[in-house]
Amino acid sequence: MIIVNRKDDSIVQQISSSISPITMNGRYMLDEPDFVKATITPSSTLTSLRTDISTALLGTYNNYRGIIYNPLLTPTDISKIDTVSGRYQIGTTPNTVASYPNATGIYTIDITVPSGSDKFLVYWRTAKITYSEDTSPLIGQPNNPTLVQYDLSGTDDFDVYLVSTPDAVFRPVTLLESISYASTQTDAKLVFINNSSNKLHLLAFAILYV
Repeated sequence: MIIVNRKDDSIVQQISSSISPITMNGRYMLDEPDFVKATITPSSTLTSLRTDISTALLGTYNNYRGIIYNPLLTPTDISKIDTVSGRYQIGTTPNTVASYPNATGIYTIDITVPSGSDKFLVYWRTAKITYSEDTSPLIGQPNNPTLVQYDLSGTDDFDVYLVSTPDAVFRPVTLLESISYASTQTDAKLVFINNSSNKLHLLAFAILYV
């Protein structure tokens, strides 16, 4: 996982997801799959790191020819979320696509698969995100700012489905396990159903295709 300054999107540090929950102030988290480690240099930017992560993810599964990667950081990323279907909350970016407990979930739009494919692999990351209250101290005491905490456990609280064209069937998918079709599919849509009692944030998703 990579911690980024909210003010200017500068890179702060790279940490392991195993130390979750992670608390921070004025910062947010760029998802980095547990099996991927991007190389951070003084010249690294948010744009270069998202490219590095996407390339490394595809390189890990090199029998796939392409990847649709979305870390849900920019308005363009968020525009891939379907605003008609599902029930969710979109706040200010980054990483604020949240699914309500026991709700209909988060739907992506139909995403074009270049040249089509009959085999896919899906990745996603979720988190429980909580905020502390900004409290005004007594005179002479320091202020207590709002803190944000990322709890990266609970990924299995989402049921995830892949819907493609022309198949048009909600097919359940398992994290990083392939799903095959009898014919070429021209586009793909993901559906994330929150079965937990917690509000869950979707931090990133990816669709790999052959």
